[in-house]
Amino acid sequence: MSEENKAIVRRFYEEVMNHGRVDVLDEIMTPDFKDHGETLLGSPTGREVLKQGITGTRQILEGLTVHLHQIHAEGNLVGVRGRMSCVHRGTFFGVPGTGNALSWAGLAMFRIQEGRIAERWFNSDSLSIVQQLGITTPLAQAAPVTGAPARSSSEGSLPAPDAASRTRASASIEDVRRLAVALGDPDATVLSRTLDELLAPGFVLHGEAGSPRVMGRESLERVLLSFKEAFTDVEVTLEASVTEGNAVMAHLRLGCIQRREWMGSPVTGKPLTWTLTLLAVRSGEGLSEGWMLQDRLGLFEQLGLMPHIPGQGG
Repeated sequence: MSEENKAIVRRFYEEVMNHGRVDVLDEIMTPDFKDHGETLLGSPTGREVLKQGITGTRQILEGLTVHLHQIHAEGNLVGVRGRMSCVHRGTFFGVPGTGNALSWAGLAMFRIQEGRIAERWFNSDSLSIVQQLGITTPLAQAAPVTGAPARSSSEGSLPAPDAASRTRASASIEDVRRLAVALGDPDATVLSRTLDELLAPGFVLHGEAGSPRVMGRESLERVLLSFKEAFTDVEVTLEASVTEGNAVMAHLRLGCIQRREWMGSPVTGKPLTWTLTLLAVRSGEGLSEGWMLQDRLGLFEQLGLMPHIPGQGG
């Protein structure tokens, strides 16, 4: 069944996204399809709405193509990592066509119901899109942003790892849960110890625009600790996850309260919420490589670091 579900998702990208055959959605997508997207690209609800969106986008972005780099499946869920490329020909988020090539990364997860796509969760490198369009905002000039700390509401303390968990080569959603617990713990040494236990020597995290494109263990810890100093009351909800072989994907909804100045934003004291999608690969020594994308524009808009972009979704 997992391979059949992967084939359905491949059809979505190859036939619908890459070739504009939106009629194929009648075969592979439920009429009441639900989307959980980021602020910039929005969350269309319903198959017909998505058809219109794809058709309109392909008229604006010439040669729109999704290049799939990884695809994983577990049960009725499928996760993918890819990169979109196109040429900017029409007005896109208020910016007239430039003729420039655009490219950005994306992570997405799909729920398959009786042979059809029923739901999707995704994040794209939305800050990269903004920068490539030449939109001038405080966001485009911002300092590096951290991955978002999180605390699992279902676990009260950090579980102690055993020798088997440190040496296994298969991935597990428990790796994500352990990191979530450590990130929410007020004791900074818990985060340091957990990173030491979870990450393999030479671990690499591929980031997004506005943060280091590649981070090792030490730089990752620095940005996470910096974030923890500014935000409290962090909560995380796991909305979807896929584990297959040595890879694990997770889509998280995060919430927190800003208690200190951060990236030029004065203390707001108000609740903030956004989503984050990650993919991690495990070796026998621990998590060896990862990719992370989050709704950066949604977070920054809530903080008042940037205005609403004309024509954006959400």
